[in-house]
Amino acid sequence: MSAIVFSSGFPRVIKMESGHLSLELSDQIFLDDVSEYASSFLDVLNGSVEERHDSIVMCIWEVIINNKKFRIVYDDYPCGVSLESYSDDGDEEIVRLEEFLSSSHSS
Repeated sequence: MSAIVFSSGFPRVIKMESGHLSLELSDQIFLDDVSEYASSFLDVLNGSVEERHDSIVMCIWEVIINNKKFRIVYDDYPCGVSLESYSDDGDEEIVRLEEFLSSSHSS
């Protein structure tokens, strides 16, 4: 299992404009590190990548974690990586994941 450590204040849940939840993972990851970071994150949660869209300023990965669909999103401004929900079931999973990750992977 890959190790992942979160910096102070992460992970944290926020509500997006869509009304669904996002789990902010880091504001310390840059474009060159996104692939390794996202892969390690998915390894910890036994998740898988369904589709991947990378550009010079943004990465969006469609992923499956615990049989639910999410997006891992990297944006260069503001710099950050997050896990975004598509559904109410996904929102519930975001809350559960935040509790799990905060208790077992904090610095």
